[in-house]
Amino acid sequence: MFTLITTLATLLLIILISSWLTRRIKNTSAREYFMASGKLSFGFIAGSMMLTNVSVDQLIGLNGDAYLHNLSAIAWEATAIIAIIALALFFLPRYMQSGFTTLTGFIESRYDRTARKIVSILLLMTYTLVLCPSSLYLGR
Repeated sequence: MFTLITTLATLLLIILISSWLTRRIKNTSAREYFMASGKLSFGFIAGSMMLTNVSVDQLIGLNGDAYLHNLSAIAWEATAIIAIIALALFFLPRYMQSGFTTLTGFIESRYDRTARKIVSILLLMTYTLVLCPSSLYLGR
């Protein structure tokens, strides 16, 4: 019961704070809402890139593996920082310069709308059938 109360209280607090902070903001387009009109600072973008790589798998699964075996279990995630830095330094500026906001938008401009739909379906299926079940299984 305590968990339910704290979860609902946290959700209510988030709703109240976000409503209060955004009451003066008038988003007239989807781009303004989705990309914050291009006004996000480096800290927000870097934090978003780093936290996108963190999930239940890393917070629970890799900690358990490191405890049972050794730190070699987290080598895959530890070396991901190299790829994230490469993305931030080389690919992200070109990507943002071109005006893309999503990977599927880039795919559509490079190929066609059909390729965008195929990639969208594949990404959704992978997330739904591979990533979500494995994360849910960790909490068994």
